[in-house]
Amino acid sequence: MLRPISFLVVKAVLPFIFALVFACAAAGSASDKPSDETIRSQIPGAWISQETLDGQPTTLTVEYRSDGTFGASARMTEGRYSIKLVLTGTWRVHNGYLISHTEATGAPPRVTTNEVVAVNESMLVLRDREGNIAVKRRAK
Repeated sequence: MLRPISFLVVKAVLPFIFALVFACAAAGSASDKPSDETIRSQIPGAWISQETLDGQPTTLTVEYRSDGTFGASARMTEGRYSIKLVLTGTWRVHNGYLISHTEATGAPPRVTTNEVVAVNESMLVLRDREGNIAVKRRAK
């Protein structure tokens, strides 16, 4: 008789325990977000990522400089044709977001705002407004 009662108690209490654990984990992850100062100190340097530009997969290389400027390049290939894109601009960090002002030849200036999900000496993880994640690896 004791066995069925304990099984029912465990079955009833277990979802509450899981909810509590997940709530604590979510609260802990929010406080684990890097500060603006941490982000500013970790970002300068060259980063490489695999991204999609105009529907084409490409390797994007960005060099963020400590003076708040950056340079980026990507090679796009379609069939036997290839083009190298070169961008320049400025960057800053505000409230956990990396804000880039990009200038490209033949295109209007563009401001991009990405949430910095994580950053350390080897990896930069960004989330755009649509929720897409970009993982950048430090170039060697």
